Amino acid sequence: MKELVLEYKRVNVDRSTGRVVLKEDGVEKTPWFVFDSVDFPTMLRAYARLLKDNEEAVAIWQRTDRPGLLPYTLDPQVASLLVTDVEAAIASMSPDVRSPSYKLQNIQAAREVPAGLRAGFDTLADAFGDKLYVRFRDNGELECPCCGMWSSSHRDGTFICQKACANRHMSTPLSVEISGRWAGFSAQQLLNSGSSKFYFPRAWNDGAAWISHEKLQAKLDEYNKEKSAC
Repeated sequence: MKELVLEYKRVNVDRSTGRVVLKEDGVEKTPWFVFDSVDFPTMLRAYARLLKDNEEAVAIWQRTDRPGLLPYTLDPQVASLLVTDVEAAIASMSPDVRSPSYKLQNIQAAREVPAGLRAGFDTLADAFGDKLYVRFRDNGELECPCCGMWSSSHRDGTFICQKACANRHMSTPLSVEISGRWAGFSAQQLLNSGSSKFYFPRAWNDGAAWISHEKLQAKLDEYNKEKSAC
């Protein structure tokens, strides 16, 4: 089995250092691309070029910022987007525009708020807890935590996705709380929604975009256990 592994760590706040290496049946080949302090788009463009030449390879990302981080196998749809439209993939996974929507040219900038308030919301959004946060736009759209697409169907403190979730007949309203440019959802209510995975490209998700139902449940169980012990 072939694996195209992107190994990287963050340096200088918003840049990355690492390499892309091809593995065959677990045996590491010579690194195809070594990079030092490059920005996120440059890293992804290089990885996408190599992935396009090796589409049979499994796309794997490995953060090396600290010991114990596990490799992450990219969702096939994400890997396919890297090959077919790398600029859309970059926009969908960048820290500034995190949406898997294919209509990325229509994405509007998030509302500007005072620096102190923005920092407070960002810190809250990147922390794991009873409530988990997705991005919210001035026009009333938010990123659905179950399919990741922008949807505007929310009112009276509840949200019903009209995009991919609607096609899966997931029409149960979810409670939502808007806080500046973020929308908060109950972690337990999300787990009860019937979705098999969730879109949370937050710091608590170790650099991944998606988290499975099982992993989110385990993380919430651990959080509740630690909270009750305090």
